[in-house]
Amino acid sequence: MTLSVIEPTDQELNATWPSWIRTLAAAINAATSNVAEITISSVEIDAGDISLDVGAELTDIKYEVVLVSGAGAANIQQIRQGTEGQIKVFVFQDTNISFTAGAKTLGSVFLNQPLASITNFLINDVLVLLNVNGDGGASTDGYWQELYRKLSIR
Repeated sequence: MTLSVIEPTDQELNATWPSWIRTLAAAINAATSNVAEITISSVEIDAGDISLDVGAELTDIKYEVVLVSGAGAANIQQIRQGTEGQIKVFVFQDTNISFTAGAKTLGSVFLNQPLASITNFLINDVLVLLNVNGDGGASTDGYWQELYRKLSIR
């Protein structure tokens, strides 16, 4: 629904206000109807894991905040079955998880650092990834582009 920026005019009759209020309420409801596309989850990654799967460890929700910890050391190199536009915000709960920078292919994590280099995350660090070109694993996983990271100083 597109609302007109020139209506209602300053000269509208008071009797038309309920109509404008209903129109605005419908527009606001439509704009907030995708709240189900945001979720927060907790994931414990098994020691030695090198990949995560959307639909298994991660949800297929459009925007997911993942409170992530590890049962032991794990070096994530790939996130499979992602769909283009999905965003995963990893908030690290311990020091067991690291990510390896990969190429723009096969569900790799394309970090803002040299290829094949490893980042060891600390408690409260944040890494935000966006899936590019994924189709849910039907024919391609795409890759996960780093949008930004926040390294905790305490």
